[in-house]
Amino acid sequence: MRAMERTLKANIIVLFILLLSESARGIVLPTLVLYVGSVGGDATWLGWTVGAFSTGRFVSTIGLGYISTQSAYKRVLAVSVLICVIGNALYATSYAGGIIMLLISRFLIGFGAGTLSVIRAYVVQVTSSAERTAYMAVVGAVQFLGFAIMPGAGSLLTWIPYFEVFGLHMNPFTTPGWTLAIANLIALVLLLVKFKEPVVIPPPSAPLASVDVKTDATPVKAAKPKVKYTRQAIIAFVVFITLNFLVRAVLSIVETLGTPIFRKLHPDPTDTADGPTHQNVALTGYLFAGFGLVGIVVLLFIGFITRRGVPDFAVMFAGLIALCVGTAVLMGDNISLTQFIIGCGIIWSIGFPLAQTVIVSMFSKSVGPGPQGTMMGWIGAAGSLGRVVGPIIAGYLYAHVSQTATFGFGLGASVLSMVISFAIAPAVVREVKRLVARKKGVIHTMNDHPYEVPSGGAGR
Repeated sequence: MRAMERTLKANIIVLFILLLSESARGIVLPTLVLYVGSVGGDATWLGWTVGAFSTGRFVSTIGLGYISTQSAYKRVLAVSVLICVIGNALYATSYAGGIIMLLISRFLIGFGAGTLSVIRAYVVQVTSSAERTAYMAVVGAVQFLGFAIMPGAGSLLTWIPYFEVFGLHMNPFTTPGWTLAIANLIALVLLLVKFKEPVVIPPPSAPLASVDVKTDATPVKAAKPKVKYTRQAIIAFVVFITLNFLVRAVLSIVETLGTPIFRKLHPDPTDTADGPTHQNVALTGYLFAGFGLVGIVVLLFIGFITRRGVPDFAVMFAGLIALCVGTAVLMGDNISLTQFIIGCGIIWSIGFPLAQTVIVSMFSKSVGPGPQGTMMGWIGAAGSLGRVVGPIIAGYLYAHVSQTATFGFGLGASVLSMVISFAIAPAVVREVKRLVARKKGVIHTMNDHPYEVPSGGAGR
């Protein structure tokens, strides 16, 4: 991709910021349940703490996505990264302030991490419709690296012995916060010094595409085409928003309860009366990091098969089926450790990567030349809301009802997502026909997609 190649440094910085944003979820996974317990919380409070991060992201993501369409990317990203620095420092000192301070810190970190919509809009701006699924898979892989593989880094941090620096406690609970605070400071410096706004030149085959040229000094916007959305386009918008909500909610159940369930199924004989040793805590992170490595391979495979004509819908539906299978395996109050590993692996490594990546890609195509920053904000907010509702409901059901009810909720959400996805089936049939026609030599523009009909604007 020409624009991506010309702005390699900027792309690396953007992906680094995305990695840190998602690492704020993954790196704390092995120790968050114990941190919550150390400040007086239980499984219900754990759900609220996990949900606090997504609440912050939900609040910020639509606004930041909209601002990115009106202002330079550098300004939006710089403010967000600075908030992440403050939030992570607060997280690392929450032992002194209790559970409420921990909740506030997670909210701030999530608020700063709301740049996901900005980064998706950035990628959409410098890619064609035909390239988008493959490049969204790269973005998804970086996301996955942050929240699905970084639990391994969190496990490694548990080996650091307790010590103090200027009166600040350094231990397995606080070092993830300090690590991310320092890393975000580095990202802020790189952003301010090395990042250059993208200059996008539309391909000749896409006369209706809006031209968006940004510089560090003054963003310059070309006239945007008027877009008339069909009934099918509106249905697609609602469907993808809902699907992102449901898929994220299902994943958040495993994200919230994976550690406590694993510790229950795999008690470590070296645990003491004061709590689990770092070996037992670390093993949880290593397990989920292993799931994450498999998920990275799946994400890269998505780009490979979609470039060879496999319809996006088929990939997404396979992911939804995997979510159903994974949650069904985890249902039961007396499951075995093998069941737990299989069920979590299917959800974490297969179902979520397949479904999530294609949902975002298909949504961006349904938006077409519309305001991508704002629209990416909407779908990002839906995902964040799913990660708010999922952990809260899962934490309550696990603490007060049963594990069966908890994953029964997840299974219901997975089945519902499969049913809802059929609302876009007519558009998918048209997309398959378009791909077949293209292989036979029929010419289509780079921005063709089955979800909207542009009218007016430049070139008409």
